Amino acid sequence: MKNLFKNIFLAASLSLALSACGDDTGSNADDNGSGKDSESANYALSFKVDNAQYYGVGKFTDNQKKLIENFDEGPSTGTVAYFDGAVYTLMVSEDFSSTTLSRYELDKKGRMPEKATATYKITSGPSLMFIFVDKDKMYVEEPYGDKLTALNPKTLKKLGEVKFTPDKGAQLAAPSSAVIRDGKIYVSLAQMIDIEQGVGSPYGTVAIVDIATDKVEKVIKEDKTAYLGIYDDMNNTMAFVDENGDIYFYAMAMFGMLGEDYKEGYVRIKKGETEFDKDYVLRLNECAYKGKRVEFGGLMTGGAYAGDGKYVALFGTFEDPSNMNNYEWQPILIDLKKKKITNLDLGPTLSWLAPSIHLDTDGTVIFGHNDGKKSAIYRYDVKANKLKKEMDVSSGDAFFIVPTKD
Repeated sequence: MKNLFKNIFLAASLSLALSACGDDTGSNADDNGSGKDSESANYALSFKVDNAQYYGVGKFTDNQKKLIENFDEGPSTGTVAYFDGAVYTLMVSEDFSSTTLSRYELDKKGRMPEKATATYKITSGPSLMFIFVDKDKMYVEEPYGDKLTALNPKTLKKLGEVKFTPDKGAQLAAPSSAVIRDGKIYVSLAQMIDIEQGVGSPYGTVAIVDIATDKVEKVIKEDKTAYLGIYDDMNNTMAFVDENGDIYFYAMAMFGMLGEDYKEGYVRIKKGETEFDKDYVLRLNECAYKGKRVEFGGLMTGGAYAGDGKYVALFGTFEDPSNMNNYEWQPILIDLKKKKITNLDLGPTLSWLAPSIHLDTDGTVIFGHNDGKKSAIYRYDVKANKLKKEMDVSSGDAFFIVPTKD
């Protein structure tokens, strides 16, 4: 494993969102806000403080600095999720050689135990993503192992695996963004041509796997974008299924650093189809923002689809791709039906806070934000177009904010 690709893959845990053309509107801030009762709601929370990550369960009404004093400490690179009464963490070792998946079964009051109730170690290298099929099956993605590993979600015992074969000339077929539809998992494969330089294929590849048999049914390709996925996290916002049953995959095109042959954009697999829609591609850098064409190659990082064509995300560009600490990513609302982009009433934030963006159980969107002066957790009510601050973050930044409710 070479350092450049590994560092880019792990540094931000980026996820991407779907965009369209339009103009922004005015303020949507409201100190009263709306959304669920945070007095009674528990969340699986993760905060990055320097080179560490502190994770546990708490409420937005808790004192954040005191809260993390009782949280578990893990490496700065890792994932936090919730499923069926348990919190799951996927933490990468300091030398990037392995990853440990842990399950913490919550008690009747929604509290995490001190020790994990089950663990599974991945020895193929760093991993950031997993996806739940149901109470009997989940998949962990192993990008450096060219495979998905099937596990029992409760015991984390291995059930099987799905192996992928790199294309001719590629060193790796790294599984990344994935969605489940009609008994099949659609997983993007980043065909890495040069791992050391982080160069993938100038085309997109998706494997379609039958969940019942763990067999690859077919691998489909498209040439409208560069390789799909890879800069993703547990949001899986480089791939999602909308309410119509259509699947969308996004290509970030290596932050636009690889030249004209590497195109960004979204491609689609329509409901009932197992091939890419040849007539569809949506390129974010061809859209208008604030009434103007985006000439600098705009990209999306992080996001949550809230239904009815509405998407909350970050919008910006890596002017300096080697610096992950630029405050240049604007929180926005995208109306996919009206093809309109609207700024949320917050200033630009950090790109690597993208994993914090999650859809809450009431349909609002929660996310962490840091504008260089203050750090906090916000809730955005898409239907009411209202923004509310939920928690001041005085120590570090909110990295994962996950509702612990089925």
